[in-house]
Order: sequence, then structure tokens, then C-alpha cells
Amino acid sequence: MRSKIILIVSLIVLALGVTACGSGALAQVEQPEARTIQVTGRSQIFTTPDIARITVGVRTEGDEAAEALTRNNSAAQQVIDMIVEIGVEERDIQTTNFSIYLRYDYDERGRPQSSTYVVENMVSVTVRELDILGDMLDQVVASGANAIHGIQFEVDDKTAALAEARIEAVEDARVQAEQLAQAAGVTLGVVRSITTQTSYPSPVYLEQMRMDVAAEAGVPISQGQVSVSMEVTVIYEIR
Repeated sequence: MRSKIILIVSLIVLALGVTACGSGALAQVEQPEARTIQVTGRSQIFTTPDIARITVGVRTEGDEAAEALTRNNSAAQQVIDMIVEIGVEERDIQTTNFSIYLRYDYDERGRPQSSTYVVENMVSVTVRELDILGDMLDQVVASGANAIHGIQFEVDDKTAALAEARIEAVEDARVQAEQLAQAAGVTLGVVRSITTQTSYPSPVYLEQMRMDVAAEAGVPISQGQVSVSMEVTVIYEIR
């Protein structure tokens, strides 16, 4: 008798579980899928740069590695001393490359004829007073720098530009969504999601210079403007 009671109770519990599962599945099927509209808003903010980054250095050659290294060390130190003297703080000078390698010279048949040791010492310099940039280029060339790879103008603190770009990009997305909703005869609802993508302009470099030009001629520098671009993808509900 007890076994029959346990069996009956088990069957009732199983039936209730199946009924619950069935009700949940039915509820999921009956729940309407939210209708949405997706738009992408864009903005571009232009601002005046307040810092410049420049890579300068010294490249020396010699028949012996020690000879090339000694001359390079002396010239590189002179360049760094000049950069500090003209007003750049030491914290804004960072070594980015130091290398010693053996370069082979080949004849027309590809056979090695001679070899030369090459030493390179490059530093990245952040210039925070742009009015000294032209003079600095003159002075580093005069002090021994024979490699300048480029100048990149930037905004040191992009917080304000980014905030403005976000606001304008979201507003652009909202205007697009309202136009599309009106054209489709629906009403714009709440925002379901927002994703952002920020992009900065590719660095604008001065053409790599040959250092056999006269250092007396002042280097003309035009900083122009830099931009911050923002892209937001917004999904709205529509009714």
C-alpha cells in the first residue's frame, strides 16, 4: 500500500513539472519580440594641438664597433644636452631605439666587399612649448643630430574634445533615428544599447630630413589642427 502511495505522489510531481515546463515554453513563444531600429551617429571635433612629439637621433658608422659607439655616445649626449638646454624637461626625453649592427656592402654579383659597423641612438622628445620647436630643430642639427624621423602634433588632454564628440555623435544618431521612425510611421522608444568607437587622426609627419642642410636656416613649422572622431551605434525600441 505504501509503495502505491509513493508511486502516485511521484506521478503527480512529474505531471506538475511537465505542466510548468510547458507553460514556460508557451510563455516564451507568446512573448512578442521587441521591435528595434539601429543607427550610427558620427562626429569630428577639431582642436588646436598643444604638444608635439618628435624623434631625433644620431647615426654613426665606423670600421670598428668601439669606434662607432664612442663617436655616437658623444654626439647623442650633445644632442640631449641641447634639447634640455633649450627648455625641454628630462622627463619628456625617452630613448626609443639603440642598436649596433654590421652592414655589408656587396658588388654587382652579390659578393660581400666590405663591412661597416653602424650605431643608432634615437630619442622621442615631447615638446610642450610649441614656439620653441623650430629653434629646437635648428639646434639639434647643429649639435650633431643627423636623423629626424617625424613630428606628430597632439592634444595633451583630450578629455574635453572627447566629451564634445560623444554628445554630438549621440545627437546625430538621435536625429537619424527620428527621421527613420517618422518615415516608417512608427514611434521612437527608449534606447536599448549604445556602443562607441573613438578614432584619432593618423600622425602627420614631416618628411624625413637630410641633415646636410644648413642649420642657420630656421625650420618653418605649421601645427595646424588635429581632430578627434567619435562613432556611436544606438539601438532604439520602436512602437
